[in-house]
Amino acid sequence: MTTNDALLDEILVRGLDDWIQACEVQSCTIEVCGAHTGDEMRRLSLAIIRHALELGLVRVGDVTTGAFRPWPGDVDAIVRRVEREWMALEDGPNLGDVCWLANTPAGDERARRVLRARKKLSQPASDAPSMPEKRLSPGYSPGVRIGTTWRPKRR
Repeated sequence: MTTNDALLDEILVRGLDDWIQACEVQSCTIEVCGAHTGDEMRRLSLAIIRHALELGLVRVGDVTTGAFRPWPGDVDAIVRRVEREWMALEDGPNLGDVCWLANTPAGDERARRVLRARKKLSQPASDAPSMPEKRLSPGYSPGVRIGTTWRPKRR
């Protein structure tokens, strides 16, 4: 899995339950990619937003009165708008700044696959060999210790 895939997967998983703000995309670039500078965070954020739009996994827009309103335009126009609004901010996006991302049904499905894979990885392997259960023969009785050796118990 590439860093881009991991970044996209993290954004989609977060978007499974709620819309994602631009500042959360930026946060993911730090957590997943180790981005350090504002320029690096912006570059990675714009690239992953473009990639997600091209794959049809997200829509970009605004949230007003509890409703998501997608921006009109093609991928290039939307990414240019995101970049323009991002660049207008002195320190990068904060809560509610720039744009919001909403998963498409295809984005939700990918996020669910990621969650299933993560769950599978976190569970112990069920196909690991186990120790056979010891079965004692009928009439067996534990021995008794006599000195340093064990001898069968007499009945």
